[in-house]
Amino acid sequence: MARPKIKIQKEPLDYYLEAAAFLAIAFLFIYPAIHYGGLPEDIPTHFDSKGQPDSYDKKSSIWILPAIGFLIFVMLYFLQKVPHSFNYGVKITEENAENQYRIALRLMRSLNVIIMFSFAYLNYATIQIALENATGLGSAFTPIFIIGIFGVIAVSIYKSFKYEK
Repeated sequence: MARPKIKIQKEPLDYYLEAAAFLAIAFLFIYPAIHYGGLPEDIPTHFDSKGQPDSYDKKSSIWILPAIGFLIFVMLYFLQKVPHSFNYGVKITEENAENQYRIALRLMRSLNVIIMFSFAYLNYATIQIALENATGLGSAFTPIFIIGIFGVIAVSIYKSFKYEK
């Protein structure tokens, strides 16, 4: 049996999440553009587990994160158009489709925000380190990112099973 194809109406939180992701992606491009001329020829491009730079490359590499971020942003945005094609931990029926799709779409929007803000922070920190205004990412970045990603996924899985019927 084919899953129902229904349009899920956005709630205010959905609009806020989309706006936050959009602002982060805009920052990803605007902030490096503002500082590009003042960057040294070599900038940090990789960080160790403690948030310290351990690899450097040409300053033009500052555009890699915005490019990858933009691709992820667009991909997650367009994937939201087809929630009936996602994998679910519960059987999708006519009765539960709307709730399950809403949970999945909220997960996609939340992941988009977390990823875009993480990329924005990484780009910001890279520029600050290159300009010698900072020495590293900080030790909290990786745990916060991991907790954020897995926390949103765990909440979504919990809600999915809670609203199985």
